[in-house]
Amino acid sequence: MSGKEYQSVLIPKYLHDFSCQGSQCEDCCCCFGWIVSIDQKTSDKYLKVTDPELKPLLEEYIVKDDQCQTNSHYKILKTLEGGRCPFLNENKLCNIQCKLGEDYLSEICSVFPRHANLIDGVLEGSGTLGCPEMARLILLNPQTIEFDHIDEWPHIHYLILSSIDTKSSPVTKYFWPLRIFTIKVLQDRSYTLWERLMFLSIFYNRTHQVSNNYKEIENFIDEYDRLLSDCNTVKNILSGIPAANHIQVKLIKSIIDLRYLHKGQIYGSRYLECYNEFLMGLNFSDGRNWDDILCDFDKTLQDIVKPWLEKNEYIFENYLVNYVFKELVPLRNDSTFFESFCMMILHYAYVSLLLVGIAAYHKGITDEIIIKLFQSFSRTVEHTPSYINDIYTLFKREDFFQLPYIAAIIKN
Repeated sequence: MSGKEYQSVLIPKYLHDFSCQGSQCEDCCCCFGWIVSIDQKTSDKYLKVTDPELKPLLEEYIVKDDQCQTNSHYKILKTLEGGRCPFLNENKLCNIQCKLGEDYLSEICSVFPRHANLIDGVLEGSGTLGCPEMARLILLNPQTIEFDHIDEWPHIHYLILSSIDTKSSPVTKYFWPLRIFTIKVLQDRSYTLWERLMFLSIFYNRTHQVSNNYKEIENFIDEYDRLLSDCNTVKNILSGIPAANHIQVKLIKSIIDLRYLHKGQIYGSRYLECYNEFLMGLNFSDGRNWDDILCDFDKTLQDIVKPWLEKNEYIFENYLVNYVFKELVPLRNDSTFFESFCMMILHYAYVSLLLVGIAAYHKGITDEIIIKLFQSFSRTVEHTPSYINDIYTLFKREDFFQLPYIAAIIKN
């Protein structure tokens, strides 16, 4: 985007409070393990740099991408072995910014950890949990996430990641009603979090059943909105949904199998530390009986995680609301409404399972553990498309995206 091509800006209020922690950040290499695009305008600036320290580094590490070349993806940053940025100085600060100024940062580097979408001419800004400070602002606020309309948002530098015209098709027409309803349910604290997610699962499963008759969706929203206000009835209905521990075993196996499948492709020492703590917390070993692993899992769930959740459900609520807003649920990619919702459940289930093993390892849960897990998960897993795609494929193959399985995942 060039020039102001949006009418207004919609942002979560937490963005007002964000400021980069610089060298004080516990994970300050923002690009660790990622493919970072360099736009053509920035690339042209780098060709004119004469600084004796930066010039050879720019020539060596800013390279063409033979597979794809556009104005916004003109070149790429070649990282050091292990995925670290070659431009970090001894103080863990960006040498390009220190020596040349913020104007010499690429679009991606100047925007991160901010995220922008364009919906019906309105620019939407949000934050990604891949930054520890942003993760703290998003997750640790016990109040519900609120949003502000503002006239300008100078931080975004017009790097729009997704754009939607809700008048363009029968599908996109219902984006706003579905989005508003989804966030409303997720923030309704008269229900426990698993009840909110189960309620939404049943709702989105119904939208899936009438995928060829989108006009029914408005009726569904009205029907379920009325039902939501009848708290006792909904709770009685949901209380009859059984837990299914064998689903947890399949999920744990899936996570472990995929980790080995992508061995050597998943960067990020913080995430690998979390993953190893998950394995050690459940006393996982190749020869150990899965029933024993499940026993350890259930004990930690009952003794540590559920008591913690009673006071801290807002952390997962904030994670899910931010995910819905940032990822444009339920219009993620070319998936159906139900599949888009299931992708959110996939992320929720994955990080929830990791938390149980990590809680067992530490014999408790602290804010520091939460931030490290969510931030490293976002930084490493959510930004490794092949890993997420493989998880999605595996979940579909194992029928985890059928309503009974979704129910079992959420209930546990």
